[in-house]
Amino acid sequence: MLLGSLKLDDLKLREPANSMYDDSLITEAVFGGISDDGRNNKWCIVFGNSLQIKERAATVVYEYQKKRFKKIVLCGGTKGISNNGNGESEASRMKKILVESGIPEDAIYLDEESINTFENIDNAMKIISREEDVKSLSIITSEFHLKRCFLTFKKKYPDVAVTTISSRDGYSDKYNWRETGNHWNSGRCMVIWERNLLTKYAQEGKIADEELSRVRDTIEMFLEYTISDIKKEIDTPNMNFQFGKDGWDLFLSLVGDANFKRYRIGKRELALLKRSTNKKCITIKVDDAKDFFEKLTAIIDETQELFQEYGPSFIEEALTRFLLRRIWLRLGVNDAQNVSGFLKNQLEFLRNRAFDTIEPKKVGTFEDCSITMRTKPGELWDESTRRMIFKLENEKGSHELPQILYDVNNEGVCFIYGVQTNPKATINKSIERKLYRLNAGIEELNVHPNKVLALLLFFEQLRSKNIKKVVVPGLQVLSYRYHELLSKRAKKALAECEKNGCSKWDYEYIKENYDRVYGKKDKISYLKTEELVNLIYRLTKHDPSIEITNELFLQDDSVHIKI
Repeated sequence: MLLGSLKLDDLKLREPANSMYDDSLITEAVFGGISDDGRNNKWCIVFGNSLQIKERAATVVYEYQKKRFKKIVLCGGTKGISNNGNGESEASRMKKILVESGIPEDAIYLDEESINTFENIDNAMKIISREEDVKSLSIITSEFHLKRCFLTFKKKYPDVAVTTISSRDGYSDKYNWRETGNHWNSGRCMVIWERNLLTKYAQEGKIADEELSRVRDTIEMFLEYTISDIKKEIDTPNMNFQFGKDGWDLFLSLVGDANFKRYRIGKRELALLKRSTNKKCITIKVDDAKDFFEKLTAIIDETQELFQEYGPSFIEEALTRFLLRRIWLRLGVNDAQNVSGFLKNQLEFLRNRAFDTIEPKKVGTFEDCSITMRTKPGELWDESTRRMIFKLENEKGSHELPQILYDVNNEGVCFIYGVQTNPKATINKSIERKLYRLNAGIEELNVHPNKVLALLLFFEQLRSKNIKKVVVPGLQVLSYRYHELLSKRAKKALAECEKNGCSKWDYEYIKENYDRVYGKKDKISYLKTEELVNLIYRLTKHDPSIEITNELFLQDDSVHIKI
């Protein structure tokens, strides 16, 4: 499809796969554009499959306990292709698991007649329609099966808003299907078969057809949510986005496109983007809109994959919304004028797995303590995509050091954005006292030995990967204003809690957050500039091979180090 002078992917779902259809396009065809929007609904339809009944039932129990829905329709008869001659229906087998898990029987409805996805949906909708005229509902099935179900609803019940909740099995999911073999019932086999079914049913008109463009979803969310969130300074400072003619041609052509309806996009959203320029704010100039949105889309996909690997649960649509407004907190002094380069760097950082390790691994000793290291994804408000954490352990306990916020690019250059104390870290005073021996012979004791040891250990990890160049960037341009916003929000939340009353747990949480951020913007600025520079200087006292290679003034954009 031509979008002004731009061309996004014009491949349709109905077009048959061929030898050029690679894994990334198969992933887009089967999984693209489907994410949990986080909405709670009264009804949930669960699709049967004998091979994955336990996984799907477990997902139902988990989501029901989170109050995502109140009533459940379980689908699947005895004659479905996956039931393999079992005399008991898939629906009744799932019901047993749900009831044993504490879900009341009067919340469960059964469709024991259907033998395929289309009948699952039609029979479930008949059951629900006998109770009420439903406008929205949730569906639960395996992740590779969600799109077919969603597109069937879009074709047959277009006025029903559908929340898709995936039941993951660990081998046929978006982030792991490619890792399995080609044997029967492998994740790869199931996903490729599903892709062929999507093509077949789109050709037959049984499901809605669609363009295979993740970029389209990113543009829609950017226009509907990102611009509005940023202008309201929800948790990101106000800024301007300046698009050229190619960008406006793209937006205007999409607004009139019937397929461009996932979010509420219209002239109001475009007017907000065009007319809300604030001359006091930084302006991000977008010279190539297609490149801009393609890179943002790739960053979203890589971030979701990273979070998936490390295991924290997340709602994809919520994560995408947060990321699209918070990624700009990582902007350096010159990045606003070279946003393409900034996004390219972010992609390199996300894809670099040089140090990634979920399970702690032993990396050395300090006195009588063993030292372990692990990594984790950076928070979405972090300047970095990664954090490295060291822990000291002996027979008396364990002691966690401050976390290193870092990234590594394709050229093997490491960027250090902070050495940050975790307020919830395990602290052992007996072990911590041993660290003060690092102060011996040091005249200016302006940094804590916890941070000194953490950074020394981090530099040892860099050497182990033959990384010899380190850059400590200057303070990110939006950082100060961001912490001003956090401070104001914390003050407002505490005042509302004290005025209107709240639970003890809520008050303790709000008060803890207030104590952590209120009025701390100057301190945080110091920790991310002067203290970090002091730390680097301190390291040169312990290790003469660490060398600062540029003229150092705090107003400079960055500090360059050779190890």
